[in-house]
Amino acid sequence: MREILLLIAILAGLVMTLRWPFVGVLIWEWFTLQNPHRETYGFVSDTNVVIAAVTLLTWVLSKERKVPPNGAILWLIVIFIAWTTLDTFFAYDVNWSLGYWDRTWKTFALGILLAATVTNRVRLQAVLWVAVISLFYYGVKGGLFTIATGGHNH
Repeated sequence: MREILLLIAILAGLVMTLRWPFVGVLIWEWFTLQNPHRETYGFVSDTNVVIAAVTLLTWVLSKERKVPPNGAILWLIVIFIAWTTLDTFFAYDVNWSLGYWDRTWKTFALGILLAATVTNRVRLQAVLWVAVISLFYYGVKGGLFTIATGGHNH
């Protein structure tokens, strides 16, 4: 049942993303922080790639600004991604390192996309509220689990 509800939410969000690419950025942020697809067991567990692809495609085709704010932080992030990429491919165990590298570059790609698309106060507040609600979910879930088990399980 939760898989169907999550699929409906994803499809509704992707339809809105076709009109407003920033909605896709918010969905991508939600999937990065809360990982709702990890609580399902079927085909919905692999939808984060579809969300990222649709978001990036609609953003590239939109008339929105495409350049993130130029500054030292952006260049340090780019240098860090290049450095971790180089380190990953020369690692002792490349197969073990690729999983961490994959997660790292996707996270930084979302960060650069957020920097490019958050252009006003309303969008900044939307990004912050998605983060707050995503983390609030785990706080409530963990608190209820602790109360239910009396603090004996981790």
